[in-house]
Amino acid sequence: MSNTRHIFREISGIIADNDPIEARLDRIRILVEEHFSGAVLASEAQANQHPSLTAIASNLEHGYRLLVPSSGTANMDERDPRVAKALVDAYAFLSHQLLLEREREQARLKVRATNEMIMALLDLEHDTCDWQRITEGIIGDLFGARADVFSLSTQETTAPAVVRWALGVNQPLVLNDLPTQGITILDEGSPIFSLIVAIDRAGAQGITVSTTARSSFDETSLAIVEDCLRIYGAGLNLIDYLRSQPDRDSILTAILSNLDIGILGIADGGEVVFANRQAGDLLGHTPGELVRSMSSAISTQFEEYFSLLGSSPSPWLTTSTLLRKPSGKPQPASLSVRRIDDSQFVDYRYLVTLVDATRTHFQLEEWRWHASHDPLTGLLNRTGLAESLRHLLNQPLVVLFMDINRFKAMNDLLGHRGGDRVITTVAQRLIGATKLSDIVARVGGDEFIVIAPVEPNFRGLRRVAQRIANAITAEPIDVDDRQLAITVSMGAALETFHGSVDNLLGRADHAMYEAKQQGRSIHLARGDEEALSVETHLVDPNVFDVLRDRDADHIVAEELPWIRLRDHEPVGSDLFLTWRAPETPRDYAMRNHLRDEYNWLLLHHLLRRQSIVGAIGISPLAPGSVFFDRIERLSRAGYLNPAKVQIVLHSSELATDKEIEEACRLADRARRLGVSIALRWLSGEGGEVARVAALRPDQVQIDLGDWVNRPPSLKLANGFTAFAQAMDLEVAFIHVQGRFLDLLGSTRLREHLANALIRREHPD
Repeated sequence: MSNTRHIFREISGIIADNDPIEARLDRIRILVEEHFSGAVLASEAQANQHPSLTAIASNLEHGYRLLVPSSGTANMDERDPRVAKALVDAYAFLSHQLLLEREREQARLKVRATNEMIMALLDLEHDTCDWQRITEGIIGDLFGARADVFSLSTQETTAPAVVRWALGVNQPLVLNDLPTQGITILDEGSPIFSLIVAIDRAGAQGITVSTTARSSFDETSLAIVEDCLRIYGAGLNLIDYLRSQPDRDSILTAILSNLDIGILGIADGGEVVFANRQAGDLLGHTPGELVRSMSSAISTQFEEYFSLLGSSPSPWLTTSTLLRKPSGKPQPASLSVRRIDDSQFVDYRYLVTLVDATRTHFQLEEWRWHASHDPLTGLLNRTGLAESLRHLLNQPLVVLFMDINRFKAMNDLLGHRGGDRVITTVAQRLIGATKLSDIVARVGGDEFIVIAPVEPNFRGLRRVAQRIANAITAEPIDVDDRQLAITVSMGAALETFHGSVDNLLGRADHAMYEAKQQGRSIHLARGDEEALSVETHLVDPNVFDVLRDRDADHIVAEELPWIRLRDHEPVGSDLFLTWRAPETPRDYAMRNHLRDEYNWLLLHHLLRRQSIVGAIGISPLAPGSVFFDRIERLSRAGYLNPAKVQIVLHSSELATDKEIEEACRLADRARRLGVSIALRWLSGEGGEVARVAALRPDQVQIDLGDWVNRPPSLKLANGFTAFAQAMDLEVAFIHVQGRFLDLLGSTRLREHLANALIRREHPD
């Protein structure tokens, strides 16, 4: 089962990844090959090419199948069909996503193509321009290929070979992999691989786009070239007209009004000075209304893009948007905005072009829903869960993790149809038992999650968990002619979301397995009395006992005082945690990756100190920004005086440049909060002075524990003296069993370290 769970998580990770879709499809194929020997993922059309293979899973929505050799089906266990279904669904989903992405790219390319053609058309200098060369350059750049514009009446033998071939065909077409189709056309000696031929019989013009690279064109590519060809024909008419007529504006209006692309010319003040019929259709107004009474209302829809262009070195901006119509109905559109330079003598500053994107938009919305929802229940999946949690960052939450007891046995007894009935009924009951603001997700076969925001002082964890569990189990579930009583195992936790979904769910997941193993319906990961913000009880003091399964070894907090050598006065203390075990709680937390639990527990005991003489030193495990956030909140609420807190960093945990850099960053933040920093090292370690110089602590603590059997030499004692003088830091020593050894036998050293602090490891 663990292997199956691993595969499902890997599939979810591939779908949620940000790698290119082609790479994720390859990873799915690799998973298929690893799990099903000789298997093939194929579309419905391709499946007929593998008559010797048997389909074990299908995705009907997008038409994909997972095919395996017939001999392999005999060795399949009960989990393989679930894995196969998950793999083919993931592959079908990603393939559909790739198709949509290519369609969106084609839509953007169409907007860019027509924009560049229109701008070139508006900039024509009819006396000197080579309109054919301009058009070939625009189309060639768009497709990264060679473009040739020709007249259908051309019969010159000097025309490129591809043009002569297109003249013979005399019809629009798209061809890929020409050599395999028995067609050989050479472009400067290299065979052409892909070809577009666009024909405008009314204008007696054509365009070919050809490439010798291994790339592909499609019908959308042909449509883009045909759009450019129509504008090219309009440009030829414009050139002829301008050479004979002085009135340029009227011909421009006639040409642009007959293009099937919405076009707006907008002046600096937001006035719409030009609009064609297609722009009016997309915006829900006539062109006259746009230019007259609706100018300001329309131009405000594009102000954001004008602002972005104003701060950008590029004169172009292309994106997708939702236009606002008077009816309130949104109009999806591909939008492109061009900023017009002052050197171009026109009465508008921005040229806006709009292309209807309704079909692409709703396909995208459908894809987004399928990407974030479980298709069986309609609940959020793991990807949707992560998206929904974004707005709950740093908020206190109730987290419930549950699964259905003995679900596999039910599935075996009732079949997959009956199992699906159980799953969908549980999902419906969860929806009915939760609020609209709660997050409900299905993250596994029979695993569900409920996450609800709560107030910082919330204490009703068990009550909420019990209410939802009762809502699921109160009534039996009707499956055909059976009434099936179900139970659930649930883990509950109070958490604060800091960005990691795994960390958020970890304790509740663990508690759910605890409930299952102990035969209980609900297990709390932490005490019901815990508060999540500035309460003095930050953590249930017995949380370590629960996690360690050592209920008898309760954690005890001890304080050891610091004594000034000069006058033997107490000036502060160290707070540390112990229990009845050879391993310290700190070492245990480090080994078991319980950093946050240990740090919260330290703060819990720190806040319980009734009287503080000087600063109390605590040694958190790799304290990060979350730890200091908590100190800052406690300080603001008046529960903690930062001046009474000292954070002790251990040099053994600052072994790399990255760790030292992070420690320096956190030390700067601690100082801004008014918290002091100490660096503690074992006297036998190397590189200590370099770490001190980088960290600039307020105090250096030297642990003499290793020196019980080897007293320091006079050379080392003099080294301590020089170090203390050079760094101008407070120096503190930790010694064992009440002995300060022979270190201070030197009179000179006593004089220089008169203000040094001493802490006994165990009080005499």
